[in-house]
Amino acid sequence: MEQKKKNTRQAQRREREREHRYRTILSAAEALFAKKGFRKTSVDEIADRSEVSVGTVYFYFKNKEELLIHLFDESLYQLRSILGREFEKSGSPVVGMEMAGHAFFDEFCILHAEKALILFRESPGHGIKMEARRKNMSELISKDLSRAIDHLRKDAGCEFRNKNSSSVYAMCILGVYEKVAFHFLTEPEDAKKTKEMALDAVDFIIGGIQNITGPTIPQ
Repeated sequence: MEQKKKNTRQAQRREREREHRYRTILSAAEALFAKKGFRKTSVDEIADRSEVSVGTVYFYFKNKEELLIHLFDESLYQLRSILGREFEKSGSPVVGMEMAGHAFFDEFCILHAEKALILFRESPGHGIKMEARRKNMSELISKDLSRAIDHLRKDAGCEFRNKNSSSVYAMCILGVYEKVAFHFLTEPEDAKKTKEMALDAVDFIIGGIQNITGPTIPQ
């Protein structure tokens, strides 16, 4: 019985060590991709920053693109969690949309800048799998936004002229926020102007929503 407990503890320790190495490698890759860019970062640099061998990196990840895919998936999960949390905070769907918009810039693009860079700067043009991830991201976030728009439309008691309008509005919102986010992340020295641009983007989106759904939405 003692030997069995000892083996169990050893197995649990090895599992913790494997998880620690896995997270350390991912963290190192995220920092390097965000700072230097995916193409300019080598696996040797990732291994060095992780304090593991190159062979260990390849044990956990098939190649550099697979590392980027894992980071992309984690970043997307973080973004959707932040937006969903903010939208659910308010009893008013339009206020929830506004809070989610501000959180996108103030929290995700600033407090999680490395993850934002992975999503909006580093993911394009890095293989078929990565392009599929990009497409999936757009579809998922567009669906989230479309559901939110339908929620506030019903709350306002109005109907759109076309059944696909919610999806179209969602893609437009995503496009505006993605463009501003890219500026946010690539022009950090211009923080004041970029912040003003972000505020204008949120006001523009919310103003458009209010114009379409009418003044019956609670403020």
